[in-house]
Amino acid sequence: MKGYDYNKSIGLKVVTLSRLIGFGLNKRFRELNCPLTFEQWKIMTALNYQEGISQNQLAEIVEKDYTTVSKIVNNLIKKNMLRRTTDVDDKRTYNVFLTKEGKEILDNLATEQVQAFFDTLVEDISEHEVEIFSSVLERIIKKIQ
Repeated sequence: MKGYDYNKSIGLKVVTLSRLIGFGLNKRFRELNCPLTFEQWKIMTALNYQEGISQNQLAEIVEKDYTTVSKIVNNLIKKNMLRRTTDVDDKRTYNVFLTKEGKEILDNLATEQVQAFFDTLVEDISEHEVEIFSSVLERIIKKIQ
């Protein structure tokens, strides 16, 4: 068995990649005057696929704690990107929806820019290598889940 080398650790590289993706997308959003952050975009994208879910469900989907998601949701409500309603079956639960403005930002700017950003990350890597990388990441993720 090999000794642990922090600088060669897959875990370190994955965490670094994740952090740099967030920084890169935040920079791109700022340059385009997009009123979102990467974390806000993740929340809105999750709601685009499952609108009207509770904040607890949203926290599970984006893999953040409830308090963090609640703060992000509150900020997006202030920006008129989201709206929150009380659940009809459980008055203690709030369900979250995209507003018209939120959908427009997501559809017309943010999602397109995220895809363009990711395309630049792999532009000099072959399609086959990207498929292998993606497959390996999926296998690692499944082992953890």
